[in-house]
Amino acid sequence: MKIFIAAKLLPALHVFTSKEIAHAEAQLPRGNQRMTHTLKLVAVTVLLIVALSFTFERQAHAYVDPGSGLLLFQGISATISGVLFYFRRRIKNLFVRAQPKSGPGTTPSHTL
Repeated sequence: MKIFIAAKLLPALHVFTSKEIAHAEAQLPRGNQRMTHTLKLVAVTVLLIVALSFTFERQAHAYVDPGSGLLLFQGISATISGVLFYFRRRIKNLFVRAQPKSGPGTTPSHTL
C-alpha cells in the first residue's frame, strides 16, 4: 500500500527545469512577462539589501526606550485604521446586499 501512495505522489514532486519555466513564461501575454521580470528584479534587490545589511552590521551602543513599544503599537494601529478607512466602501459592500435596480418603467419614490 505504501508503494502505491508513493507512486501517486511522485508527479507532485516534479522539479521544473529552466527550459520549462521559460516555455511557461513565453505563453504569458507580453505585459505579464514584463511584470514577472520586474517582480523578480525587485525580489533579488530586496534580498541583496537584506544580505548586505547583515554583512555590514555594527554593534549599537544604545537601549530601547520603554515608550518605543507603545510607539510601534500606535504606528501599527494607525496603519490598520487608515487601510480600513481607505477601503471602507469595499468592506461595506462585503456585508451589505446590493439593492435590486428598478426597471426602466418605474421611478423610485422618494420620501422626505
